Amino acid sequence: MRKLKLTLFTLLTLFVFLSCSQNDNPAVVRQATTEKLLQKRHRIKIAYIHRGSLSGDEIEEDQIVEGIKFACEELNASGGVLGATIELIPFNDGQNLNLAKKTAYQICSDPEICAVIGHRTSAPSIANSLVYHYYGLLMFSPSATAVSLTQQGLPYVFRNFPDDNSYAKRAAQFFKKRGWNRVMLYYLDNTYGTGLASLFELNCSEMNITIPDSENYTSLDGYHEYSELAQRWKSNYNFDAIFLAGIMMQSAEIVSIFRENGITQPIVDGGEFDDADFFEIGNNNSF
Repeated sequence: MRKLKLTLFTLLTLFVFLSCSQNDNPAVVRQATTEKLLQKRHRIKIAYIHRGSLSGDEIEEDQIVEGIKFACEELNASGGVLGATIELIPFNDGQNLNLAKKTAYQICSDPEICAVIGHRTSAPSIANSLVYHYYGLLMFSPSATAVSLTQQGLPYVFRNFPDDNSYAKRAAQFFKKRGWNRVMLYYLDNTYGTGLASLFELNCSEMNITIPDSENYTSLDGYHEYSELAQRWKSNYNFDAIFLAGIMMQSAEIVSIFRENGITQPIVDGGEFDDADFFEIGNNNSF
């Protein structure tokens, strides 16, 4: 939490002092508004994206939300940022790209909001980073991993999370170190899954790790598709381990169903297995 608090303080301070060309544009207007609020030691409004449902407005208190609130409380208790109190404003993008775009413009419509923490996944983060850049909001991503997010050269876009290339390289090194030289690849067919899978294949090639088969799945797939693939892999391939590039909750379901179908090889994920809900899904005795 101390790291998150320090990161928020540093980025917000940086935002205040970033220079902008003096012309009539939304970024300059927002900067002037933020500076005026700071001069009055009033407040800093920060939007954050919670992991709510498409239809519901209830805030889901996951670890990221808890961390954001805790860091905000600590900062305010110690005098805020440059003497101004932080006010958190929750928004829900429904984990949906279309709704996320509407949410981004809704956030930008408030000239007193100077920063946004989110979005949670890569696709809306990349798409909306350009929107936030145009309107002069600092964007801080706590979980999006797409390499291109921070390769766009946008001065207000930051992340504190390893990107897909870092994950892919470390995963390949992990397999190589343990002598798992034949690795099956199963990935979600979205921006995150395909990006991580491609980088993982590239790193495996450089480390002489063979991928006998690579398959993708969609968010609509379920028990039938996972069972069919597990049976086919078990019957037709010789492999040491599986790399799974997916997201919760599907990742836990896939692991459980693979185990039910007799796959005993190690299964490594791109970063989702540390979710507290992982062992609550499916047959938790099979992991």
